[in-house]
Amino acid sequence: MVLDKLHPVIMENISIRKIIKAERKILQERKLHMEGHCRVLQGKVADLTAKMKKLKMDYQMKANKARAEGAIVLELKNNFEEFRLKYDRLFDYNQTLRNQLQSISHEVQKIDESNEWSNLKTKLGFPTVENNGKCVDFENVSETATKYGEYPFSATPSSSSPRHRRPIYQC
Repeated sequence: MVLDKLHPVIMENISIRKIIKAERKILQERKLHMEGHCRVLQGKVADLTAKMKKLKMDYQMKANKARAEGAIVLELKNNFEEFRLKYDRLFDYNQTLRNQLQSISHEVQKIDESNEWSNLKTKLGFPTVENNGKCVDFENVSETATKYGEYPFSATPSSSSPRHRRPIYQC
């Protein structure tokens, strides 16, 4: 009787041990598979970490380079403003000299007309060109062209903007 009652318990115990043994085997296989997968993932993490460090270094280098170039751009802008202001001052000075020269020219022309001093312009260093033995001044080039048939120099002033006018020392 006791044996009859123990036999199903022993059989159940044996079947449970087989199930546990099979489950342990499956568990070990899964553990080995997971360890291999874990190693692969750790290798990928290491690669990505190395790439991230490299990208950080590249970013820092490019950021430093951009800051340095930004400083250069700012310096160039400041230099441009300084040169533009200097150009404007020189342009205004050039205009002043042109106006003074024009007023002197008108005064000389008045003196020349009133006193008949034909050599006054050459004495003052005013630009003239000898053409067929006669004095030709540059203000009346169009009259010279009709008298002598050719232009010694260009008489047409440039019609460009004031910043691009010819300097005063060109005839």
